[in-house]
Amino acid sequence: MRYLQNLRPDYVKLDGSFSKAIESDENTCSYVSSLCELAKSLDIKVIAMAVENEAQQKAFTELGVDYFQGYLYGAPSPLSH
Repeated sequence: MRYLQNLRPDYVKLDGSFSKAIESDENTCSYVSSLCELAKSLDIKVIAMAVENEAQQKAFTELGVDYFQGYLYGAPSPLSH
């Protein structure tokens, strides 16, 4: 927590392992909820990675996650020049 307070990043990304557990693990939900509350108090956005279905997105939304990325939105593609 102190690290976030001192660094004050614009955003933090949740590892994809959270997406795999968000629908079934209470500890994961509690951790994500607490992190989102802390991040909001510091004006830090939270991004969930590896979101693969609408149920995961809904669970993250209910816990306060701001943005999402993953196969639910599209496969990775090369940057165009």
